[in-house]
Amino acid sequence: MIQLGSEFIDTAPLWAFILLFSRFTGLFFALPGIGTEAVPPPFRFYAAVIMSFVVSLTGVKAPEAKGALEQMLMVFSELSLGFALGLIPTFILGGLAVAGQVISGAIGLGQANMIDRSLGVSVALLAKLKMSIATVVFLMLDGHHLLIRVAAGVPGELGLGLMRNYADAAQLFTEQLVQSFELAAMVSAPILVTTLITQFIFGLLTKFVPQVNIFIVSLPLGLLIGFFIIAHGLTGFVNLVIRHFAGMEESILRLMS
Repeated sequence: MIQLGSEFIDTAPLWAFILLFSRFTGLFFALPGIGTEAVPPPFRFYAAVIMSFVVSLTGVKAPEAKGALEQMLMVFSELSLGFALGLIPTFILGGLAVAGQVISGAIGLGQANMIDRSLGVSVALLAKLKMSIATVVFLMLDGHHLLIRVAAGVPGELGLGLMRNYADAAQLFTEQLVQSFELAAMVSAPILVTTLITQFIFGLLTKFVPQVNIFIVSLPLGLLIGFFIIAHGLTGFVNLVIRHFAGMEESILRLMS
């Protein structure tokens, strides 16, 4: 409440809007497919403003801060929560980026890189391909809608301005990091095993038929075998990504609680 003479102005809706805006800003700047440089920052900013305004019209209330320091802490808490929500699917994409990098080196495409605008670094072509497929799957599964609904308080309470247990959040993200490496191992294992067997066979050929220039034969044949396995394992790869995205809701509920 702000007193102007004999009149009182209720600032609670404005304060709720500020906290909502902080939460949606963190979410839209970390969400896969939306929080990348492919989507202009002004668009994400206006989207956060619109979503915050719409949710604040529902009459949501936020606890009143007792001072400037508490206000800053509440704003930081909501910004961190939104960013953390967007990071949950990002761990899956990070695991796929590692898998693509390992596969590229195994089949001889380690030097075929491109700039990934979402990460701001140079990544292997296969890493970018797998991340793009996973992003499309994430959007087709309405994963972005799930995160936006959770940020908007559907289902459950908004919990605006609450100081959450960051120790539990750290444990959750540690588990997500471990699962991302497990995903990378599962995606890259077929290629690595096949490459190892292929190199073993080439080594035997070098011993028994030394006249064959194995270096000229191994690179194109390794690429063909690698692309063959990637193409025939695409369905299994998509199913694996869907299964990991399906477990995202449980992680979100843990974070929100």
